[in-house]
Amino acid sequence: MKALIRTTARALTANDLLWALARTFGLARNKRLAHARATTVRQRLIRSLGTPCRVPSGPFAGMIFPDLTDRGGGWMPRVLGTYENELAEALECAIRTGPALVIDVGCAEGYYAVGLALRIAGARVDAYDIVESERALCARMAEANGVADRVFVKSRCTEQTLLNADPATRCLVLCDCEGAELDLITGDVARHLEKSWFVVECHDFLHRGATERISATLTSTHECRIISSTSDEEKSRTYHVNAHADDECPEVRAYIYGEGRQCIMHWVVASPRS
Repeated sequence: MKALIRTTARALTANDLLWALARTFGLARNKRLAHARATTVRQRLIRSLGTPCRVPSGPFAGMIFPDLTDRGGGWMPRVLGTYENELAEALECAIRTGPALVIDVGCAEGYYAVGLALRIAGARVDAYDIVESERALCARMAEANGVADRVFVKSRCTEQTLLNADPATRCLVLCDCEGAELDLITGDVARHLEKSWFVVECHDFLHRGATERISATLTSTHECRIISSTSDEEKSRTYHVNAHADDECPEVRAYIYGEGRQCIMHWVVASPRS
């Protein structure tokens, strides 16, 4: 019986006419059906972006995505260029200052590491991730985009790594390391890199008060602001990048533009005072 239900669901969500009929009866509100429909739409969307697949929008429009294995979560927003769109304005401000070094802690497949190498001519990018498979993806993306000579993929970043950076060099430090930000972004690091930018994703659900602690640490040397993430529901209503996604109902679009965050999260963005 379960196999029959799965087969019926796949047929329903893969056929546009059947799905349109299902929507009229409100079946799109069923999370399993909406997710199954989103899987079909995501595959169509990827095919529509051509070969090689290039990011169509956002700060890294034109960047090649060489690995098209759907990884779920925030993978589709990365391919579309809408990933963490809440940070777009802050990133543009940092890019305009022309940092000579980008330090990306928790680089994953290289969305930011490679994207920033493309946007900031001549900048060196040190990309860190403790997961070997992620490092391999990042190196592959750097190669595909012709910036492998400036993107250096490494395994682990520590407080001392940041303290070893030349304090006279303007850096852009991106930090998304699942709670380890409290060990990396210390008062010593803030003072050492007072001429640099910081964009730190804070994981309050892992460490209560992380946002306030990181903000307090950086405020002593930098101008700080806190940016909050947008819910997947809101993104499903307001993001419009690809016709294959935009013709769908919000329940499906949430699985395309959504990033699957556990809760509303916050970034501390710190700019140098001088």
